[in-house]
Amino acid sequence: MVRVALPLFVVSAAVAAAVAGMGSEPAAAPSALRGRPDLVVELTVDPAEIPPAGGDVQVAVVVRNLGSGPATAVVVTLRPPPGSTPAAGPERPPPRWQCDHTVWRCAYGTLAGGGEAETLTVPLHLPVGSAGDIATVSAAATTSGHETSTDDNAARAEVAWVGVASDERSWSLLAPAPA
Repeated sequence: MVRVALPLFVVSAAVAAAVAGMGSEPAAAPSALRGRPDLVVELTVDPAEIPPAGGDVQVAVVVRNLGSGPATAVVVTLRPPPGSTPAAGPERPPPRWQCDHTVWRCAYGTLAGGGEAETLTVPLHLPVGSAGDIATVSAAATTSGHETSTDDNAARAEVAWVGVASDERSWSLLAPAPA
């Protein structure tokens, strides 16, 4: 009888469990995904209806970082309807926002993981339109870091030109009919 010596490998329980995929600890996220930002943008316009002569609206942009890592060099770019201009009057963005309305861009700096930037409100003057026209205002956020997802980095809202302002319409319903 011939005896063959086979090498003996000693495998620790932790290695065996990891190889079998049955480790007692959950698998760690790949290092490429840990600590990444994930920006989310919400946008509202108030009022949502203006008269055909045009008018002023307030565009409010909220930026959140749902990721675990910081979003550095956060920039929001607005896309107002054609013919729009910054509304008259003093615009005072929150202290952390630095805006240049010649290019409709506002910079925030760094937004911590899980954080929310101060609401950015931009006064906007919309041009003359026809009753029934609809215009879209949009905003998109970017960061210099690699995000886990960019699917929700943009938002939009619509403004409608109406025959009469909403408030005027409701008052006319309350007024007595002429005799």
